Amino acid sequence: MPRAKGTPKTGGRKEGTPNKRTVEAEEMAKNALVNVGRELLDSPHAIVVIRKLGKDRLTEVEEMAMEEALSYREAARQGNVAAEMLFWKYLGLALEAAKARAPYESPRLAAVAVQEQPDEGRVITGESARERLLQVVLAVIAAEDAERAERAEKAIDVTPPPESRTEAETVVTPPQEDIGDGEAV
Repeated sequence: MPRAKGTPKTGGRKEGTPNKRTVEAEEMAKNALVNVGRELLDSPHAIVVIRKLGKDRLTEVEEMAMEEALSYREAARQGNVAAEMLFWKYLGLALEAAKARAPYESPRLAAVAVQEQPDEGRVITGESARERLLQVVLAVIAAEDAERAERAEKAIDVTPPPESRTEAETVVTPPQEDIGDGEAV
């Protein structure tokens, strides 16, 4: 809805502030000028990208460190102690750059817990939530009863009945005395 003549503007971008498209166009123009300046300094055919991602810079650092490490490798193999120290130094820098770059290039592996699959033979069907809940409760009770019966079968008492025990096998427990504080000794 247009505002009436003479009423002040109340919202939006302040007058004179450039919009997003204008800001991006100005930035591209600045980058092009910097690239042209660098192109003239370096070589006539090179265009330099001004803004690189962190992982791209880490890749460059790793490549430079590996190049330096490999330049000292042969001298280190021949026994030059200084070359060996520089080889390990640059190799360590390459390793650090690779470790810093890894999260940007490879996803982390997550531990996944193996879950027990539910019994597919049991199908819960019911028109209402109450009927489905009742079926679930009955299924849990049936499972507990089956587990209890299985444990009872495994724990069959193999001790002979008391009539067949000899006097040496019979254990007599003496009565416990009350010492006054309510606890048995």
